[in-house]
Amino acid sequence: MLKILLGDMNAQKKMITDMSAKALKAKSRQLLIVVPAQATFLLNRQIIEDCHVPGYMHVRPITFEKLTQELLSREGGRAKKSISTEGLSLMCADAIKRTGVDLDVKKDSEIHIKSASFIRTLMQEGITPERTEELAEKLGGTLGLKLKAIAKIYENVSERLENNPSQADLELIAKENAEKSEYIKNSDIAIYRFDVFPKRRLEFIYSMAKVTDLSIL
Repeated sequence: MLKILLGDMNAQKKMITDMSAKALKAKSRQLLIVVPAQATFLLNRQIIEDCHVPGYMHVRPITFEKLTQELLSREGGRAKKSISTEGLSLMCADAIKRTGVDLDVKKDSEIHIKSASFIRTLMQEGITPERTEELAEKLGGTLGLKLKAIAKIYENVSERLENNPSQADLELIAKENAEKSEYIKNSDIAIYRFDVFPKRRLEFIYSMAKVTDLSIL
C-alpha cells in the first residue's frame, strides 16, 4: 500500500519519529527509511535523540542506492556494480574526444561533468539515445544541435555501459524483482526528504508498494 503523508518539515519529522518509535517498540518488522545520502547521519542522530535510545536494530536509514544493492544481492545472489557519477563523467570526457562533437570544450573545462549529469537524468527518465536524437531534430536551431551532440555522446556511453549498468538501470532491474522479494515484503518503508523522483525510481517505488506498506513524506 502506498501512502503520501503531507505536512510541513516539523510535522514530517514528527511522523518519522513516531514511525521509528513504533517499530522500535514492536520489534516485529524492520522499518527502512530511505533518505538522500547526505541525510543518513542526521536521521540516525534524530532517531537516537527523539526516541531516547542509545542504539537500535529494527529501524534503518538507507539510501536508494544501498536499498537497490541489497535487494539485488538477495534476489540475484550477489550485488551488481553500477557506474559512479565520477566514472560516468570520465566516460563522457572520453566520448567527447571519440565522437569529436562540438561542445566548446576549450571554453568550459567542466563540460564532461555537465554532460554526464544531463545524460544520467535522461537515463533515469528512460529516454534513450535514439529518442534524444529525435527530440533534437524536432527542437532544431542551436539548442537542437547541442542536444544532438549530447545524443552522440550518450550513444557512445550507452554502448560501453552494456556490461556496467547505471544506477537507473539497477533500479529498473530491482523494480522487476521487488514484488517477489521477501526482504521488501518483510519491511515497512518510508521515503523521506526527497523533492522529486525520476520515472524509473517512481516505477521502483510503485513496485515495492504492491507488496508492503510504503509511505512518502
